[in-house]
Amino acid sequence: MIEIFGLTYLLSKDLKDYSAWDEEDERVVSSWPEKSGFKEEAEKHGIAFLWSFPEQLESYRSAGYEIVYEIDKANCSRKRFVLKDGSILIGKKTR
Repeated sequence: MIEIFGLTYLLSKDLKDYSAWDEEDERVVSSWPEKSGFKEEAEKHGIAFLWSFPEQLESYRSAGYEIVYEIDKANCSRKRFVLKDGSILIGKKTR
């Protein structure tokens, strides 16, 4: 779990307590992680990112990557970050 800017972010393998919550897609541009400061903060916590097409997700999972979610406790929902072309933001703990 990462808390950045008052928001909570998790990798999908850590969703145990939030798995029953509604899942939403948040449409972003590919530069969002850098421009928002999210990438820099997450890298301080040892997480690296990639964009993956849904059909490639399983091969990335075997390499330790998981979908990145933003947890919205007020609305009991979780958001994943998606590009216009359908790519999903995934992350991997590097340390």
